[in-house]
Amino acid sequence: MNFYEVLDWSVWKTLAKEMKVQIISQLLMYFVSPLKKVSNVRYIDCAQDGIKCQTFEFQIDGEWFVFVPGNTDTILGWDSGVNGLPTTAWHDKLENETEQVKKIIRNYQLKTKDDWTTFLNESTSPLRKKDILPMFVQKTPQPVGTKLIGHFHIVTGEFFGQQKIFQTIEQDFQAAFLAPVTFEESLSCEQPATLYKENQFFAKLNANQESYDVYVHQLSSYDELNDQLTNHVFDLLDEDQWEYAIGAGSRKLFRWGNMVSSDTPDQHAYIEQMIESKNMFGLSFQSLAQCFELTDSTCVKGEQWEQTGLTLLDLLPQASYYRSRHSFDRQAKLSPLEYNYRKAIIIRSE
Repeated sequence: MNFYEVLDWSVWKTLAKEMKVQIISQLLMYFVSPLKKVSNVRYIDCAQDGIKCQTFEFQIDGEWFVFVPGNTDTILGWDSGVNGLPTTAWHDKLENETEQVKKIIRNYQLKTKDDWTTFLNESTSPLRKKDILPMFVQKTPQPVGTKLIGHFHIVTGEFFGQQKIFQTIEQDFQAAFLAPVTFEESLSCEQPATLYKENQFFAKLNANQESYDVYVHQLSSYDELNDQLTNHVFDLLDEDQWEYAIGAGSRKLFRWGNMVSSDTPDQHAYIEQMIESKNMFGLSFQSLAQCFELTDSTCVKGEQWEQTGLTLLDLLPQASYYRSRHSFDRQAKLSPLEYNYRKAIIIRSE
């Protein structure tokens, strides 16, 4: 068995921790640019929908990545329609008939099981078998045209990170930030999800709502982004790699399984928790119904989707195999409010 064969998940999961530690050290040495700083290498246990993976997370120049083992002959795509999904998922009451929904209903009707099956199969990538190479994948996607410089604590008003860079945007950032006046206000003040000034900064509220991730921003097109990543020896995931990274090739529509019904508060809370949770590789895929995620082609994942009250329609952008009908111009400047991207390093034997 050669070195690359042990990076296949079927072999990787049988290895002792000590062996994995040796392997990850070699991978980081040979596949991360020597100009990059690797730090905080940690062994982690990840699980979702009964799929478990023991792997590593680490930082490259302060950004978190995980090692995703490869997988030979993994099955991707979806052709099963609504089979395995509860009827209530697509028989809910439509509460918000958006223009998108009107267009979908006009084209697909969405009244019967057959209507929903056709729509679902045409909204997902085709069934196929692929060999997925092992890879280092950024844990959380970042807005296009941005570079993370640190974190701003809402209660204390302190910034932690690259202070010199933050000072160049601090005045504009503070003007956009709604600072609580009293301690009580800091506990109840509802901050906006994002703060943004074009070509200055972009800030995103963390899930704990206690701090913002702060980025500097420069408008960028898809082609410019690709050039920047190539110069820094990073890749964008292709569609196969992206689908595998989110769902591990499981034959379920969603990474947490086929549970989509939210008839009770407990079920709704469970689904919300699964959406926010890291997956079986330790990766985050939050807010896929609010933002597109770029791949190595003009095929995008996720959606900008208003909630409609139809459970399956509302959750569909979260599906592992969802393929958006959205398209964009590769030379056009992309807004960080609409597009995310995720850095990767593909581990190739050649």
